[in-house]
Amino acid sequence: MNDIIKKIKQIPGNIKAVLQWSKILWNNFDWDDGYLLDVIEYKLTRMKKYFESADFIVQEEYDKITAQIDIALNACHQLTSRDFEIEILNTHYDKYPFYLDEWFDDKGVIHSGMLPMEGEERESWMAMHKILEEKELEYNHQLFDTMRDYHDWWWD
Repeated sequence: MNDIIKKIKQIPGNIKAVLQWSKILWNNFDWDDGYLLDVIEYKLTRMKKYFESADFIVQEEYDKITAQIDIALNACHQLTSRDFEIEILNTHYDKYPFYLDEWFDDKGVIHSGMLPMEGEERESWMAMHKILEEKELEYNHQLFDTMRDYHDWWWD
């Protein structure tokens, strides 16, 4: 009987949690790696907020936990927002602006879009692409290595 009463008392909190998660759940797309990152980012944000206001262990432990979560949260945010990508792309496009246009290839076939890159521009693009891949890998490691090493200490 006590279990039934306990479960009934949990219903309002469970409904509140479902409503809070509804925005994330609504945007669910199976097999979408970006969606998985959205879920992780939302969960980490909720956990950080909880640990910032909790008061049943010493403050130093909370500070350590929130610092760990901040590392993972920042990396996750970078991967979802792609701010780092825009910054790196802009360094290339500042030097080599692109224009969407119609152009003919060597066989006389008309194309729409960016002109193909050649020479220094192509080398710059390839170097920039390598930097993007390395930065994305760095953020992936920050996120998942931090979670691997500390997730068992994070609970809510």
